[in-house]
Amino acid sequence: MEEKNKSLEVGNIFRMSITDLTSEGSGVGRINNLAVFIDGALPGETVEAKITGIKKNYLTSKTEIIILPSEHRKIPFCPVFDRCGGCVLQHMSYDYQLIYKTNKVRDAVERISGIKDIKINEIIGAEQNKGYRNKSQYFFDGNSGEISCGFFERKSHKVVNHDNCFIVSGIVNSLKNKFIQYVKENKISIYDESKHAGFLKSIMIRQAFGTNELMLVIIGAAHPGEKLKGSLENLPHYLVEKVPYLKSIYLAINTEPGNYAVGDKIKHLRGSKFIVEKIGGLKFHISPDSFFQINTKQTEVLYNTIMEFTDLKGSEAVLDLFCGTGTIGLFMAKKTSMIFGIDIVKSAINDAIDNAQLNNIKNAEFVSGDAFEILSHYSLNNSIKGKDVIENGYNNNDGSDNQSKNKSYISSNIDVLVADPPRNGLGEDLVNLISDLSIKKIIYVSCNPSTLARDIKSFHEKGYKVEQIQPIDMFPHTEHVECVVLLTNVTSK
Repeated sequence: MEEKNKSLEVGNIFRMSITDLTSEGSGVGRINNLAVFIDGALPGETVEAKITGIKKNYLTSKTEIIILPSEHRKIPFCPVFDRCGGCVLQHMSYDYQLIYKTNKVRDAVERISGIKDIKINEIIGAEQNKGYRNKSQYFFDGNSGEISCGFFERKSHKVVNHDNCFIVSGIVNSLKNKFIQYVKENKISIYDESKHAGFLKSIMIRQAFGTNELMLVIIGAAHPGEKLKGSLENLPHYLVEKVPYLKSIYLAINTEPGNYAVGDKIKHLRGSKFIVEKIGGLKFHISPDSFFQINTKQTEVLYNTIMEFTDLKGSEAVLDLFCGTGTIGLFMAKKTSMIFGIDIVKSAINDAIDNAQLNNIKNAEFVSGDAFEILSHYSLNNSIKGKDVIENGYNNNDGSDNQSKNKSYISSNIDVLVADPPRNGLGEDLVNLISDLSIKKIIYVSCNPSTLARDIKSFHEKGYKVEQIQPIDMFPHTEHVECVVLLTNVTSK
């Protein structure tokens, strides 16, 4: 539906029919043949929407009135949903969220890769779609005279205050609120991003669902002065009394402008240096900067899907790229002859080594370094000797040598490769290098359908067939979706 007589100006309201959804979850309509992206609208609806932005080829807008609602529309369960950037799909029924995410994967894969008829399985939804996040970062704002704490508003750094977030557990909300109470009572200064002044930027809370243990990381803009130092010294005792599950407290200092980063100057204040998570009969140490999937319960679903796709018989050697703290590889270890893990983050590799020891897993080796450089060595030499690893800076054991100099790091042909890269994916150079190794089977785990589709295309051009894609909903009520892809080397058969 078009309204041709109105001028296209920010603040004007138009009536539109919604025909589609963007990959970020906004509705799509048209005004005067221009695409309009409408926050809060669903396909099949007729809405009145206010223009919020005018670009060269499209408009942005926000739903004001729903004239004809979709059958899939739900009343959001969070009172600050319309502003908070924590999740954007609460206005959809959960069943429709799963349809949307499956379509999002299919559209990206077919459009970007150009490969047709790829088998995309029905998405695996989450049995628990509330209270699932095991890691959250809450930001502070004190500019109004009142302290606000919460997630950022969508597309801004304005903090949306809330007492109760529905995608984390009750004990996380309790810890956050007790911390805020202490901040107010002790008049701890709040960081002002515009002036780069004040102390408290944010807090990060991690929860191990297998044990309910909590970790608190306090992120400050500068080293605390004497007065503030006293308040921070008393804080751990106050919180541990109020929140029994709080097992670990850290202070991180990030002197750079902005709020997001935790920073690399971090001090352990109280309790254990880690919390313990349990998945599939294994225990994992979680440190402040450990990478761990956000949804613990769905993580086991993810790992079981990887195991199903690998179809291991027990004799295979598996390479785990971007292994983080080693969780995927250690989960697979009992079905392999050897796990080799690579990650560029040294602290993650230290955690992976600790996790292998914690679970008494002997057939896993982990090394720190750039994946491309290490695999280039492997491609040239068919193995990476422990000596090569150490001399080229790939070993990370702070002076100790967990890989003996008399044996290979990657000591055999790799039968299966598992890669779980960051959102920007593997990239063409790394895909080409992996393909040249002629590994029989690749399991690609991705949280970004667009970069996944790009890399699938590259693998396909190098002789790999996409056997199937399994979407998994790790992030209910958000636009994000995880995928596990099985690729097989058809040129080596």
